[in-house]
Amino acid sequence: MEYYVADPTWKVFGIKSREYYLEKNVIPGNFHSNVPEDIIKSFKTVTQLTAQAYYYYPLYDEALNKALRIFELAIKLKAKQLGLKKESLNNLINKLCKIQNLAHLQNTLHRARGIRNTHMHPENHSSGWFMARGKGNIQMFSNFINELFLQESELNILREERENLEKFREEISSNPICIQVNNSEFYGEEINALRVFPTAGEIKMAISVLPYYENIARLIENMHTEPYAIYLTKYTIENGCLKGKLLNGEQIKIKNSKGRFAAEERERWLNNIKNSEKKEWKQMYFSAIEDKFIWKCEELIYNSYYKSEAYIS
Repeated sequence: MEYYVADPTWKVFGIKSREYYLEKNVIPGNFHSNVPEDIIKSFKTVTQLTAQAYYYYPLYDEALNKALRIFELAIKLKAKQLGLKKESLNNLINKLCKIQNLAHLQNTLHRARGIRNTHMHPENHSSGWFMARGKGNIQMFSNFINELFLQESELNILREERENLEKFREEISSNPICIQVNNSEFYGEEINALRVFPTAGEIKMAISVLPYYENIARLIENMHTEPYAIYLTKYTIENGCLKGKLLNGEQIKIKNSKGRFAAEERERWLNNIKNSEKKEWKQMYFSAIEDKFIWKCEELIYNSYYKSEAYIS
């Protein structure tokens, strides 16, 4: 048997060379200096498994399995640091989120726990987690671990920023929103998702908005779910207006709009949805947009750790 021949499964994903595979799918562990050494060493196995999966596709599932066990180890080590007694993973997650400014992660951490339970107690053989965002899940677990071991002062900063942004989103939710980029502007329904990034990276915050696309009916019918994502390197919120700087250096403003034109845009947009042949797909369509935005943020946060000198492999 030949052990070092590329698994033909990867051709399905458009991977035609080992170099391209290694660039796109190997996941180094990118952790800051507060992350325990046991976790950093353990994650090297994940990296090796993602590399060797080029020769045998199911090894990517084993990389996810290992990442899930490291995720569990991280929860238990953090609980030990805080003097919590040994309990079930479910209870430890609830207690950590309550006392560590991690309440925003509670549902997602329980989702990760659910994935862990499924993988640790299989009912049949399967190998397909790469297609089910295996890479994204591993990156997400890496991000969780980094956030879990941040200094309390930074966790406080991130919590305050999230609270301020959520308050702003609620304040402008009663009317259409106006997005101004330099000298141009357009209108949208809402900020449907947001994410505060760790302070080490260039991006400080990301939001996803729902613009009043004229072709919204066709977008829903074709399930074209690419989010309209805005990435800010700095921002302020004053008098109901968010002002910030985009990655390309352009200035942006987001605020509530009570004008007649914005109201007309909204009515046209809602009517186009109502008259769509696939109008029953509306909620699924908007949920898919938010889901894509979440995964894109996880990738960007992971890459920001990778590129920062504050983090180690």
